[in-house]
Amino acid sequence: RGPPWSGRRRLYLADSFEGIPQPRSKQGRAVDSTAQWPEQYRYAAGQALARSTLRRYGLLDDRVLLVPGYFNVSLPALNPSALALIHIDADAYDSVTDALEGLYSRLSPGGYVVIDDWHLPGVRAAVLGFRARARVSEPLLPAPSDHVTTCSPDWSVPDALTVHPLTVVYWRRDFPES
Repeated sequence: RGPPWSGRRRLYLADSFEGIPQPRSKQGRAVDSTAQWPEQYRYAAGQALARSTLRRYGLLDDRVLLVPGYFNVSLPALNPSALALIHIDADAYDSVTDALEGLYSRLSPGGYVVIDDWHLPGVRAAVLGFRARARVSEPLLPAPSDHVTTCSPDWSVPDALTVHPLTVVYWRRDFPES
């Protein structure tokens, strides 16, 4: 029994596999809270861990393609004909911007964009900036979920947790008008 997607659709799992990069743009440095995160909170996980997790849930087969590298380098080289879903969990302004700029033009009409970590200022700024530049007019909606517990921005408190009421948003790309 294979993964729960139909036909021969591919799953592209793009990640640095080295953790969240430091902000590189002026805007990223201005708005991105991840710049102050200690190294242990930069979420580095290798490809072996990603494969192991997919295997554990029965989702690893020949349709899964791991795409290593920072998004500004790896995504322009990726060449899928069309995407049905873009799920971005990148935590940082530059990474979210790079993912949207590298993938959105390939999103099929009726496809969805899901953005994690909406509570982070850099993520919000990246999404709102991209939507304005790309003239995305579809409504930005809260994902149906309960409150989500995430790590605290107060790094001086060991294992501190914060509850954020809205951490995931999405929109559906409309079909073009005939």
